[in-house]
Amino acid sequence: MDWHVPFLVLTAALAAFATLMLWRVRRQHRTVEHRVAITRAREAAFIGILQRLPAARKLDEVLLETVHAIERTIPDCIGSIQLIEKGKIRNGAAPGLPKFYNDLLEGLSVAEGVGSCGSAAALREPVIVEDVFDHPYWAPYKEIARQAGFAACWSQPVMQSDGAVIATFSTYYRTKRAPTEDELSTIRAFAEILRLAIEQFRNRVALMDAKNAAQSASRAKSRFLSMMSHELRTPLNAIIGFSDVLRLELFGPRDLPIYQDYADNIHRSGRHLLDLVNQILDVSRVEAGKLELKMENLPLPAALTDVLQIEGGALLKKALRVHLGNCEDLSVRADGQSLRQLLLNVVDNAIKYSPAGGTIEIEAKQSNGRVTVSVADEGPGVPPDKLDQLGLPFVSFADPEMVDSMQSIGLGLSISRALAEAMDGEIHFDNRPQRGFQVGITLPAAPR
Repeated sequence: MDWHVPFLVLTAALAAFATLMLWRVRRQHRTVEHRVAITRAREAAFIGILQRLPAARKLDEVLLETVHAIERTIPDCIGSIQLIEKGKIRNGAAPGLPKFYNDLLEGLSVAEGVGSCGSAAALREPVIVEDVFDHPYWAPYKEIARQAGFAACWSQPVMQSDGAVIATFSTYYRTKRAPTEDELSTIRAFAEILRLAIEQFRNRVALMDAKNAAQSASRAKSRFLSMMSHELRTPLNAIIGFSDVLRLELFGPRDLPIYQDYADNIHRSGRHLLDLVNQILDVSRVEAGKLELKMENLPLPAALTDVLQIEGGALLKKALRVHLGNCEDLSVRADGQSLRQLLLNVVDNAIKYSPAGGTIEIEAKQSNGRVTVSVADEGPGVPPDKLDQLGLPFVSFADPEMVDSMQSIGLGLSISRALAEAMDGEIHFDNRPQRGFQVGITLPAAPR
């Protein structure tokens, strides 16, 4: 045998082997380059999301940045983030999907079979649907998918450390499509960075809310101290001043008629101080849960008449008219003393802020086993953005420098709210359409 033949065969085999090895090396090199490119794209995306986070005022901004980032990383996908709140799907960010599709998703209940997103959230695991037209989870939504223009949808649940699903991170595709391992890894990584971004944003918002609440409480305390200082000094100065006139007999013997007026002023000032102390004690008693109630069936007209008689002097002084609607047949289930104080606080507030010669309207109606009493005045009302602060202790919108008839230390409505809630009721506040303010008290109706 010619020795050249085996040599040629060996040479050919070695050449083929070298070609194969070179192809493998090049393929591995391309794979490594591809994965390096993916890693760099992920890192760039994550840096972009984290840089957006501190300056974002709304969560939508963070979600939108995340969607744009996944669309840059997987170029043929349409990114979508849906938030999960109380078992419902809420639109997060999906700018590449049609509006009608996003609107249809809004409010859907999370459950297996509700597309990819609803199923992933319910199962707490990824749901990869390569063909939405041939998958049971999409059976009810085939035509919607056709109109929206996509054929595949992969969804990854976004879960907190306690296992609660807070969102789904999904990618849609125009054609039927199965994911590669790199794409699945990318989506899992994005879901994790999305979890961190949502949690950090919400933590930052919670911290800001706590800071604002603390600052608001501090301002309320300062305002209360300012008002309380004014309220206490005024009657104390009167008591000291008039008692000095009596003690020193500055206008002659004490049997002169003028001293009776001074004694009356001392009495009124003392009563005012006592009322202030009682209000503070009422707040303390309510907050400590030491309010003792004796619930009974009470006719509403009698309670309102009693309050209006007590306030008769204040009504006369400002020439106020009271329009009392028909409530003869209404009774409530309440504690007598607490009901009287509740109504007295609300009516007194209406008198305090009503203009001289104005009208206070008191109406009552019964519905679904509840009685609602509304007291409306013609005063200046409350700034709309401040309504939710009413009923909090020491919150008042009265000016500390205003005359005594307009003074408020911010305890009356706070006590009123606590009393209403203690009797299984509620109180709400609102501005009237034209001018004025209205307080509504709702209590259980007395059984007939």
